[in-house]
Amino acid sequence: MHRLHAISSIWESLTSRSSSERHLGRLNSLWVYSLQPGTVAVAAVAAAARSSCSLKLVLNDRWMCFVRSCSASGHALPKEFHALMTDPSSPIIDFYPENFDVDMDGCQQAWQGVALLPFIDERRLLDAIEPLENRLTGELLHRNSHGDARLLMHAAHRGAPASPTLDEAVPLDPAASGGLHGTVKLAPEAVPIGSRFPSPIKYLQPIPQNQVLVLKYFNPMRQVRRFR
Repeated sequence: MHRLHAISSIWESLTSRSSSERHLGRLNSLWVYSLQPGTVAVAAVAAAARSSCSLKLVLNDRWMCFVRSCSASGHALPKEFHALMTDPSSPIIDFYPENFDVDMDGCQQAWQGVALLPFIDERRLLDAIEPLENRLTGELLHRNSHGDARLLMHAAHRGAPASPTLDEAVPLDPAASGGLHGTVKLAPEAVPIGSRFPSPIKYLQPIPQNQVLVLKYFNPMRQVRRFR
């Protein structure tokens, strides 16, 4: 709730005549670094709805997986990318300060604070990562690609599709699936119901009769809304 209120306050300051570049940097930092981007979006939309400004949220497909990790945390990155975040000669080393302020307004615990990190320039970030992305091969190339979401459902669940196939996506029943919308189709790696499921972990026994559907999940049709 504190973060929602904080983003709302920052947005309203941006729409006022006295908005400053410092506030803009703070808003962008929270958007890029926040662990709850959905919360930030909700707060921005709510604040825009109360102001005279218009807000348009655009789906960004240019940020691949490793780019997103470079904008938040490097622990999941290949070692080839680490120098971008640690080498003093990196062209984007200023994105990763060792010391920074933490906004503790309304917070009682240190972990509740909002880190005030520098604004990440998207163009600079993409330019710095592009040469490394172009050299990716094999598993790393696959890790850095956009994949399909997977939905695991017990075959006996009342919301499970009756006869899913690899070719045709069928809609989920929100009433039977607990409010989940979207469409699904059988994933190519799915193990047939009733078949033996080999254990992917050494020393663990296989499942003799699989009862879990592995489905490709597709979000409902996206709609762009404008708030005035």
